[in-house]
Amino acid sequence: GTAPLSVFAADLSATIVLSPFSNFMAASQCYDSSDRSLSYGLMGNITSVPSNYRVSFVLSLSSRLEGGINAAILKWGDALLMRYGKARDGAWQRDMTLQKLGYSTDNGAFYYYTTEANATYQKTIIDVAEYAASAGIPYKYWLPG
Repeated sequence: GTAPLSVFAADLSATIVLSPFSNFMAASQCYDSSDRSLSYGLMGNITSVPSNYRVSFVLSLSSRLEGGINAAILKWGDALLMRYGKARDGAWQRDMTLQKLGYSTDNGAFYYYTTEANATYQKTIIDVAEYAASAGIPYKYWLPG
């Protein structure tokens, strides 16, 4: 599958969001730097496609006057919600990790693979916590990897 792509003008006058609209895990995007082209379709490792199989994509556009980048992302989300009969029910309001600033060392985070020089993971996290407190960074939760 492929993730949504958001592209915006340098002056923020326009934003587009482009993503799969169906069969998300089979959809793919490919950027060719030689001719600066962006292609969408099925993943390259697919060896056969059933008859009547479809994959579709959605493009959302927003201008600065319409709300810029945030509006484009919301319009894109609204299109997906409408397509699949879902409501924007505020699930984010029940998830503290989406409401509050936190610190995570989950897979992909810098300290997941790297500690401070000559320090254990535990010492690194203690040092990060001490730095956050001294710098006034108001972490509300910690998610160790």
